[in-house]
Amino acid sequence: MKPSLPYRVIPRLLIAVLFCLTTFASTILAQVTIFPSNYQLYPRNLSTNMATYRVAGSVTESSGYKELRLKRVRSGTIQNTMVIPLSYVDGVANYDVTDQLKAELANYNIELYGWNGSSETLIRRAMYVLAGDVYIIEGQSNAVANLRGTYSSANDANTTTNSPNRWWVRVYGSASPTMSYTKGWYQANGNVWYDVNGACGQWGVRLASNIAGAQRVPIALFNGAYPGAPISYFQRNDNQPEDPNTNYGRLLARLREAGCAENVRAVFWYQGESDAAGTLNPNQTSLEQYKASFTNLYNDWKTDYPSISRFFIFQIRNGCGIYSKDGVLQIQEAQRQLAKELANTHIMTTNNTSQLFDGGTIDYCHYNFPNGYREIGDWMAKIVRKYLYGVTNQSSSIEVPEPSAAKITAFNDDGSAKELTLTLKDQYSTYTLDGDVKSEFRLEGGNFTIDSVKGSSNRLILYFKRANVTNNDPTGISYLSHDGIASPIVRNSSGVGLIHFSNFPVENPGSGGNNPPPVVCADAFEPNDIPSLAKHINNLIQNKGSISSATDVDWFTFKTYSSWIYIKISFSNLTADYDLYLYDNALNQLASSEKTGTSNEAFIYNGATTFGTYYLKVVPKTSQVDPSTCYSIRIDASSAPYSTSSPPILTQVNGTESPMEEVAMDQNNQTNFYPNPATDKLYINHTTSKAGPLSLRIIDLSGRTMIQQNHSASKGRNTYDLDVSKFVPGVYILQIQEGSKTTIKKITIGMQ
Repeated sequence: MKPSLPYRVIPRLLIAVLFCLTTFASTILAQVTIFPSNYQLYPRNLSTNMATYRVAGSVTESSGYKELRLKRVRSGTIQNTMVIPLSYVDGVANYDVTDQLKAELANYNIELYGWNGSSETLIRRAMYVLAGDVYIIEGQSNAVANLRGTYSSANDANTTTNSPNRWWVRVYGSASPTMSYTKGWYQANGNVWYDVNGACGQWGVRLASNIAGAQRVPIALFNGAYPGAPISYFQRNDNQPEDPNTNYGRLLARLREAGCAENVRAVFWYQGESDAAGTLNPNQTSLEQYKASFTNLYNDWKTDYPSISRFFIFQIRNGCGIYSKDGVLQIQEAQRQLAKELANTHIMTTNNTSQLFDGGTIDYCHYNFPNGYREIGDWMAKIVRKYLYGVTNQSSSIEVPEPSAAKITAFNDDGSAKELTLTLKDQYSTYTLDGDVKSEFRLEGGNFTIDSVKGSSNRLILYFKRANVTNNDPTGISYLSHDGIASPIVRNSSGVGLIHFSNFPVENPGSGGNNPPPVVCADAFEPNDIPSLAKHINNLIQNKGSISSATDVDWFTFKTYSSWIYIKISFSNLTADYDLYLYDNALNQLASSEKTGTSNEAFIYNGATTFGTYYLKVVPKTSQVDPSTCYSIRIDASSAPYSTSSPPILTQVNGTESPMEEVAMDQNNQTNFYPNPATDKLYINHTTSKAGPLSLRIIDLSGRTMIQQNHSASKGRNTYDLDVSKFVPGVYILQIQEGSKTTIKKITIGMQ
């Protein structure tokens, strides 16, 4: 005998049975053909930030429904109720309506009810419906990016700590190669294999979580990646774009099935390890072959996903059983060139990561979430926010460091090159060399040994020598990769590694020693490419600097003292078109000289109310620069405002630099002194209105008296000399005291 059910269970069972019967009956009486699914994400309209969803079906007259009610419920509160009148024809009423959702981090339920005049009956409900943006991920196993290695909370991309906004990231189906996924929507799962419903990859869920949290917009990811596949595997069958036998066709069909193909915003591409000859594929894809294959995909994506506006490429690193660094370098260089040549295409390196030891024939290939897929997602999220969401308040160092110029900058006595300077694109970032990076660089065009590599601002300086069998200087430079840990590596202040490149051309390879080396201006102020590296320059002398390339920038700082707060700046000896900018100590721009051409320039600044520290910046106006010639900057300060009724007088004579013993005059021409700078004797001419005692003192900037002379001055012009031969070179104050009148001059002693 079976035990009887507790009496409390019977009413619950009845309620459940009655509910099922009622729902079943209402479903029969009201057919729903189009309705949102649980967890569904609808693509938003970027202009309105709204998404449209559709509800359609039919109702039989025997249902007794006089109208339908479509309710939009936001976070548990009814936001809108749409009344749908029913008009029966031959016992059937059809309905087809649309409504809109706002793209925001809020859950929506969509509920359809039948109204019989006295009560409502639930016909269909979809829970956790969202509106947002749609993205595609494609590539091989590092795009699949499932959990690798040992499980731990740190290695779990799905945790609240690692992907705090994962709830707002949705996936339709999976990348099953047999299309055997469930036709439904899921919360994104970063850990699982590609053919599991909801799979999106670890860096994919991190990337989408970051974007959703920062932009307050839900994200849908369609990851079509397949492990170990060359780029040919991902091509489209042009005769049948939705061909289920192709990876391209399966992904396209899935997007169209989900109603998202018309609204894809971008593609993320992480692929290429299987195109470098290795254990995954013995055949090497050439640089040009890879570029042609990707360009085909690029054009096909633009055709089948008409709203796509950006393409993001991850540059692969060495590993995954690749036979040689040169094999992978062909693919890396192809990816670098594609990002430059194809419109709206951007690249991100993956080299500042720690590869997981997979063993087998691939050794190091994939990544754990920490120090791998997490960082990859973080770096790319910043780039996406910049280019797709217009976020401007990010550091320039979110971009990939890449070379902008390579030049020979030092020579041996026989004229052969011994030093190469590689200038990197971002002059505002700080670059770090982790480990001995000389093994990662190679000089092309001969047999060269790199002895060391040093960093200086946005430059890398390579010191090298050539083998006896080589009779020429380097013609190019390459940056290769390795597997395993990140180091040795060059990285910027955001942790993004230097992009890998092949045979980047050297601008002035030289003659190899047969002719004299090219003349280069000796710029003693380098490196000074950013404000924090600004070099101090003295007033009242010609300070020399040089612009070495189109991306070079020179920063200087100087001070004014006491009442000498009005400034005149002369900019001369210009053999290329440069601009000069003046900033205060907080780097607020105060004045500029942006005249086109190479004639001498000058400007005055009378806006100061007290003495202080200033910054100067010199930048090239065009790509044409002249590193062989130094420009000159001279700073003059006065205790009275400079006249602005006419252009300021340059400290020049007939367009050439004035002699160093140029006389500096005060505003009333009562005192002059020379030479300036002085090295042995400082001569002073001073005119007095009456005879009387006069005191001369030289004071250093700390207020200490360095020398003092007392004289009995005659009325009119008086001449004195002071011995400054033992002074430490620098800026000093000359003070002339006659009765209650004090004259103060700033002087320079010693060559600066």
